[in-house]
Order: sequence, then C-alpha cells, then structure tokens
Amino acid sequence: MAKAKKRADGRYCAQIYLGRDENRKRQYKSVYAKSPAELKEKETAVRLQLGRGLDVLAQRDSFAAWADDWLRLKEREHITCRQMDNYRRAVKLWKEELQGYEIGQVRADDIERVLLTLADQGLSQRTVSLYRSAIRRNRWS
Repeated sequence: MAKAKKRADGRYCAQIYLGRDENRKRQYKSVYAKSPAELKEKETAVRLQLGRGLDVLAQRDSFAAWADDWLRLKEREHITCRQMDNYRRAVKLWKEELQGYEIGQVRADDIERVLLTLADQGLSQRTVSLYRSAIRRNRWS
C-alpha cells in the first residue's frame, strides 16, 4: 500500500505510481478517502484495474471519444467490409445509449439495461449478440 497521508480537509490521500510516460516523466494516480480502511479499498481497486491493463488516467475520458478511437483502430485491421459496418452500427448505438458517460462511469448493469431494451424492442437474438460482442471486445474489464 502506498503511504497514506491525512490532508488538511480531513481526507486521506495515497499516490500510486503508474510508471513513466513517453517523456520519461513519472505518473501517479491519487486516491482519496474519508478513512484509512476506505483508502485501502480504493487503492486495491485501482491496482486491480492496473493489473487488468486499464488506463486509470483515462477514466474521465468520454465514452464517445473512446469508442471513436476504438473504431479507428479496427479500421486499420484487415476486417471485411461487412464486419466493419457491423462495428460502426454497434459503436453508433453504444454512443447514443451511453451519451454523457465517462469511461469510469460505465457499469455492467448499464450495458445489460441497453441489451434488455434492445431485446424487448423485438431485435433478433443474433443482433443483440452482435451488440453484446462489440461492447465486450472493447470493454476495459
């Protein structure tokens, strides 16, 4: 655990070393909590995200920007035109449904809610599976 410091406002703070950026500058993620126990839980959660390969500094990026970046990466791969069209449709849907979300705010229940709504609207199971597959391929978890 990183060394916890008590701030003047009464919160506890710990900085987690993330490594160095392209300019060799050290990068840290600050975690804040009301108690040492809560701080330890939050720090553990950040370390789990790091272990999964998530960019914890990008948690405030908008979902739409992230989806556009992912789509551009997919366009560089050798994918059939039909599959690329499917990805475009899926990204469009997810951007509309998760508009205003930051990456760190998207939860599994948000995704399940959208998928259930699509199924209730009468979309085929294959189409719902396509949308589920697209979001799972890009999920940060």
